[in-house]
Amino acid sequence: MPMRAVQQIMLGTVTAKENQAVQTLSAIKKAGYDGIELNGWC
Repeated sequence: MPMRAVQQIMLGTVTAKENQAVQTLSAIKKAGYDGIELNGWC
């Protein structure tokens, strides 16, 4: 079954501070997203 997720790169500007990150992640969960796709750097 496919998952609905947002990309980590999309969250950079809305997770600069802890309370902002909590609000953003809560909104993502309420919107029905299942997870966050993490980007790797080599």
